[in-house]
Amino acid sequence: MQIALSFDDAPDSQTTPAILEVLAEYEAHATFFIIAAQAVSHEELLREIVAKGHELGNHGAEERPSVSLTRRAFEVDLLLTHALLEPLEDARWFRPGSGWYDREILLTLDKHGYRCVLGDVYPLDTALPSPALTQQLVRWMIRPGSIVILHDRDERGWRTVETLRVLLPELRAQGYQILSVGELVAGRRSSPRTQQAPEVIGGPR
Repeated sequence: MQIALSFDDAPDSQTTPAILEVLAEYEAHATFFIIAAQAVSHEELLREIVAKGHELGNHGAEERPSVSLTRRAFEVDLLLTHALLEPLEDARWFRPGSGWYDREILLTLDKHGYRCVLGDVYPLDTALPSPALTQQLVRWMIRPGSIVILHDRDERGWRTVETLRVLLPELRAQGYQILSVGELVAGRRSSPRTQQAPEVIGGPR
C-alpha cells in the first residue's frame, strides 16, 4: 500500500529541518511545495530537502490564492518559483494557492510541463490548533493511493512535526509506504490499468 505525503508553504529555517528529521527516522519520503518568497534566502535548505531523497514542488511566488491572479500574472508567478527550483530539481508538480484552480491555470501549467496536484486527505491543519485532532482526521480519511496535505512554517510546521511523530509509525505498522507525489504517480503509471497522469492529480475520488 502506498500514499504520498506533501507539505505546503515550505521552507522554514526552523520547522523544515525538524520535519526532515522525523521523515528520516521513519524512512518516509515527501514532496515539499515551495513558496519562492520564503525560499530565496534558504537555498541550502532546498538542497538538503533534495539530498535527503525528497521532492520539490511549485507553490507559487507568494502565499495567495492562485485563482486571484490574471493568466499572465499567474504565469509570471509560476516561472519565478520554477527558476528558483530548476537548478536543484526538475520540478513538475504545482499546488495552487488555497487549493483553487481554473481552466486558465491548467492551460498555463500544461504549457510549462506542470501538473496540478491536490490531495484527498486535508485534515484542516491550518485551522485546527490540535495535532491530536489532525491525526484523527488523517486516520479517518486515509486509504491506499491517498495524497496527504499538511503544512510547514511557523506554528503550523511545529504542529506538523508533532503529527508526524505519531502518525508515521502507525502508518508504517499498517503496511503503508510513504512516498513523494512523484513516486506515487510513477507507481500508478506502472500499472497496466493506468494511463498518463491526468492534468489534476489527487482530487476527490
